[in-house]
Amino acid sequence: MSGLSSILNARILIVDDQESNIALLKLMLGGAGFTALASTTNSTEVCDLHRKHRYDLILLDLLMPGMYGFQVIEGIKEIETDDDLPVLVISAEPDYKMRAMQAGAKAFITKPLNRAEVLTQVHAMLQARLARQATHADRTSEEQAVHERSARLRESEELFRQFATFLPDALWIREVKGDLIHYANPAWEKVTGQGLAAGDLPDNAFASIHPDDLQRVLRETARLPHGGVDLECRIMRPDAIVGWVHLRTFPIRDSKLQITQIAGIMEDITERRSVDQA
Repeated sequence: MSGLSSILNARILIVDDQESNIALLKLMLGGAGFTALASTTNSTEVCDLHRKHRYDLILLDLLMPGMYGFQVIEGIKEIETDDDLPVLVISAEPDYKMRAMQAGAKAFITKPLNRAEVLTQVHAMLQARLARQATHADRTSEEQAVHERSARLRESEELFRQFATFLPDALWIREVKGDLIHYANPAWEKVTGQGLAAGDLPDNAFASIHPDDLQRVLRETARLPHGGVDLECRIMRPDAIVGWVHLRTFPIRDSKLQITQIAGIMEDITERRSVDQA
């Protein structure tokens, strides 16, 4: 099975006590080509379901009746003995992020859901997990395993680029080692009015930030260099038009769980801010 097929056919369990949230996630993931989507509104079923099906990824809401998401994570730890929890937490409470990550979750997404962020986080987690599984599957043929992992990574990166090309939100990825831009999707120039290309310095990504907001953005980025920035700020396009964006950053890990890249999403919220102000 190719890397592309592996990611799209990965077993994903959606856990949320609200059917509407489950339906929205299935719409996002199904529309992107993911085929093996399961769900439950009963948090007490999650561990038994995972023990039976061994999901590649569990999208877990935290605040649910019967059994809190933190209790579910503890139960999954007893199944995943290698401390590699396939858990992506989704919550309307951003204050729970630190606690969720300390509990063992690999990533955290804040509600309301952003399609670009959901697809990027899901893709990154599955890519890393499947790469780790491939490593464990064939230790006797390391050379072949490396070749296959490289092929999967190339295919999965191509899949990611296909996703990113059609996203309406600006998305970029920078390398931690070398600190250079690795990728920027076409929407970046549409949102900011400025170009950003692979090999550019990260400073180029800040060129569009409004001067009055730039220091605040730089301080927050310096405080959270490996992701976690979540703020709204103004941008100044070359034609002097001022817009508003919602900026988020998060880490991308390799098969050894090391942070190798930082991804960022910039959503144009100018229209919403105008309506709110009106």
